[in-house]
Amino acid sequence: YHIKTIQKNAGIHQSVEFNRNSTVTKENVLWFGSNQGIYQYDISKEVQQLVSPTLKMGSIKINGDEFSSESKLVLPSGHYKIEIGFKGISLNEPELIKYKYKLEGYDNDWSRFENQRNTEYKQLGSGDYVFNLKALTANGIESKEPLQFKIKIKYPLWQKTWFQIVAIICLLVGIYLFIVLREKNLKRIQRKLIQNLDDKTREVIAKEEVIKERKRTEKELIIAKEKAEESDRLKTAFLSNMSHEIRTPLNAIVGFSTMLQEPNVNPGSKGRYMSILKSNTNDLLSLIDDIMDISSIEAGQLKIKIQECDVHKILSELNIVHIKKLDDLKSEDVELVYLSKATDIIIQSDPLRLKQILSNLIGNAIKFTEKGTIEFGYEMTSTNKIKFFVRDTGIGINSDQIEVVFERFRKEYRNDWKKLYRGAGLGLAISKSMVNLLGGEIGVESLQGVGSYFYFTLPVNGK
Repeated sequence: YHIKTIQKNAGIHQSVEFNRNSTVTKENVLWFGSNQGIYQYDISKEVQQLVSPTLKMGSIKINGDEFSSESKLVLPSGHYKIEIGFKGISLNEPELIKYKYKLEGYDNDWSRFENQRNTEYKQLGSGDYVFNLKALTANGIESKEPLQFKIKIKYPLWQKTWFQIVAIICLLVGIYLFIVLREKNLKRIQRKLIQNLDDKTREVIAKEEVIKERKRTEKELIIAKEKAEESDRLKTAFLSNMSHEIRTPLNAIVGFSTMLQEPNVNPGSKGRYMSILKSNTNDLLSLIDDIMDISSIEAGQLKIKIQECDVHKILSELNIVHIKKLDDLKSEDVELVYLSKATDIIIQSDPLRLKQILSNLIGNAIKFTEKGTIEFGYEMTSTNKIKFFVRDTGIGINSDQIEVVFERFRKEYRNDWKKLYRGAGLGLAISKSMVNLLGGEIGVESLQGVGSYFYFTLPVNGK
């Protein structure tokens, strides 16, 4: 059934009252008796075409200025106030047509049917949008297909993938050049110091005291040379390893970014590509953070901000973050346990650096533990200090490596390892420096094949 509402524009008085018992039907003509006289309605003359209304776009205003377009609107990057006008064409009472609309990419649901013939979107940013419009006639006939109008607001240069990749590459090249130039400068200073020392030695070579001093100096130089050679070897290994560590996530970022730009990429694969892209981006950012931290520490520019720290809150947040990390790594055979205390404790320290130290230790435990339990927590010592610890059942540390495990650029390699553990060898060195800056001490106990126990103590009331 189709019901038509006859209103004032059809000749009906506002105060009319009909007698429902005075209706007569004859030859498709209805007669109605009322207090205003007799009304006649000829059905045969009624244009009752059950045809859906025709939709058409009206005026379009961008930031108040008129714009003409039939099917698509392309704008430069930015934020715009866009007003969209529209209309429907129908043979039956077009003024009673109602409209509903939805802007794909902005609205989640369709609007309600209303007589309003325009809509407005404020602060519309970069993206691809499709404006969909439907209409409903007074006879209840809804348009079959929505009228669509496309709007494209271009992305700014800095949001484009290729620009971000180029920026990351430039940053990494800058860091690499900084390290290389700094190393050359240190070697030049070292050569100059050795040359000056030789000159002074030749001036007093005739004196017996100077001869003895020279022998002692030569011995120290030998030791210094050995340390310099060791430092040079470690830094060379560090740069080689760093090149690999940077290239690995960067290759993944470039590769999967290119795959995502393919026009026929499968939606299911797209989510997996994005997950891999995000994971490698996080690895690269973490590596850059470590490089920046070790540079700040060497330059004495690392800032410490002592303030109140809620220990339980910090450890609870770390517990949530690293449980999620275990889930992402699908490490089902490893259990992370936070040994929380019944009462909270507030200390004076730097919450950001405290969280960074604990995150480094927990992250190392996750990396080197393939099966078993990782426990972490805190306890008070007899000297009114707080002791934080991380205990794991991982591969452990060789006894000859425990003394140097906290040195910079140190990374352990074993022939019996079944897999290669990624990392730049900076995490423990950074952690030790930060613990020292906070007025504490750090240590480790470990047995190869059994596990490791890392701990550090901090003063409760700051330094």
